[in-house]
Amino acid sequence: MSHKGQTGSNPVNMEVPLTLEMIEVAAKLTFGNVVLISLLCTVIDSMRRWFTVTRPVQRIADAAEKITEGDFSVHIQPVFSMGGQDGLNTIIHSFNRMAQELSGIETLRTDFISNVSHELKTPLAVIQNYGTMLQQPELPEELRQEYAKTVTDASRRLADLITNILKLNKLESQQIYPEKEVFDLGEQLCECLLAFEDIWEEKGMELDTDIAEDVAVRSRRPVCQPGQHRRGAGQRVSGTVRKAVVSAPEFQRRSKGKGLTAHH
Repeated sequence: MSHKGQTGSNPVNMEVPLTLEMIEVAAKLTFGNVVLISLLCTVIDSMRRWFTVTRPVQRIADAAEKITEGDFSVHIQPVFSMGGQDGLNTIIHSFNRMAQELSGIETLRTDFISNVSHELKTPLAVIQNYGTMLQQPELPEELRQEYAKTVTDASRRLADLITNILKLNKLESQQIYPEKEVFDLGEQLCECLLAFEDIWEEKGMELDTDIAEDVAVRSRRPVCQPGQHRRGAGQRVSGTVRKAVVSAPEFQRRSKGKGLTAHH
């Protein structure tokens, strides 16, 4: 009886012996798991870098290439970032602003060339018309002097226009400041009408004007050089007279704005 009780009170220790083969299998399994996890992390990191760095940088490079070709309409979408606006999105935002500014400059350049061509056309037409009339041998001396003065005035206006073009750099660098101009509208219209007198005679037209005197007008927008409104009126008169037929054309210019009082 005592022998059985002593045997039941002692625990039984069962130890599994580790063989070299079992250690090799466990090592291979652990190494495989490490390689698999490393490969999975590498793929995930590569995808993250592709979507957050590589692809946006490539889009920036493609957009820069289009800008060098003259296409300023490019726009780059911001990169999705869980941390908010990062450095790459700041670069993209600055790039989009640059493209927008360049697009505006291109539009201004195109409009500038068109406007300058139109501005140069009026004084050149006056010089050409009166220069042709000065070649007439039977032209009276009084008219010859008058036509020569008209050519001189048109040449002076042309020189002023070219000077204004050269002053654009100073305007952009804020070395000169535009100011609102006060001018006599009736006087400017009379000068513009007389500049195209030869066209009336050529078409057999009789001009009947009703222009008020002492109509002082202040320009709505600032101008850099006095006389810009004269060129604008000359362009309108030139287009109206040249396109008019003999059947009594009518040229009117109305404004709903308030004029200047006497003390102004």
